[in-house]
Amino acid sequence: MICNMSTAELKKKILPNFYGVIETVHYTPGRVRLKIEILKDSLKTKEYLEPFLEKINPIESYRINPVIGTLLIKFNENLIEPSILIGSIIKILNLEEEIKKDKVSKISEIMKGTIKTINHSIYNNTYGILDAKSMLSLGFLGLGIYQIKKKRVLPNGINLIWWAYNNTLGGKR
Repeated sequence: MICNMSTAELKKKILPNFYGVIETVHYTPGRVRLKIEILKDSLKTKEYLEPFLEKINPIESYRINPVIGTLLIKFNENLIEPSILIGSIIKILNLEEEIKKDKVSKISEIMKGTIKTINHSIYNNTYGILDAKSMLSLGFLGLGIYQIKKKRVLPNGINLIWWAYNNTLGGKR
């Protein structure tokens, strides 16, 4: 409910926030705490960033904590909008490319790892005759033939045979 939000709450909601790259942890007028992944455990990045922060006139003070990767900035909000300030930090630290990168969710990574493990297991247990993809294709093919013979409806046999073909011969390897 935007109507019931204070100005500070509303601004925090609209401030740049890129999970795993740069996140607005806390905001109150004239004060913002950012979590910046490349700052974590990096004195080199801290030392690189400090001269730039010193030159930004509206910044009254700042504190970088490289142990947890945070940057606390106190600034004059009459001279600079917090979104512009955060945008400047993104530019200074060259985070634009990192922000644009396609991200893979943790669930997707777990699923890929599980599928690789299953594939490896099938391959080893069949002495290299089958892998997960070929086994799935054979399953679709068999189910497709069964569906055609029994004249079942969903999914139809032709679709299953097409999936089997696409999965083995027509798909990318």
